[in-house]
Amino acid sequence: MKNGKAVRGSRVSIDIAASACAGDILQQAVSKISAHNSNVDSSTLTLLLYPDGKQVQSLRESGEPFTLKGYRDELSRDYQRIILYVSDEGG
Repeated sequence: MKNGKAVRGSRVSIDIAASACAGDILQQAVSKISAHNSNVDSSTLTLLLYPDGKQVQSLRESGEPFTLKGYRDELSRDYQRIILYVSDEGG
């Protein structure tokens, strides 16, 4: 995200375990983004965000620690339909 808006054309998909926590997802996403886009300073990408721009810290409905499976269960959505964003501290 840049200035609170998704950057068009910068979406990447990652394969990750359903038990992955927010930190695991962020780490793998930043790694893939930096491997495929040399214009991105991956050292500044430190936030994993929900589609509404709020930082992923816990599951929204239950307050339990975030896991990909838990988030999928809350959304009742297939894994390939889940979208999260990576951002810098500025949002």
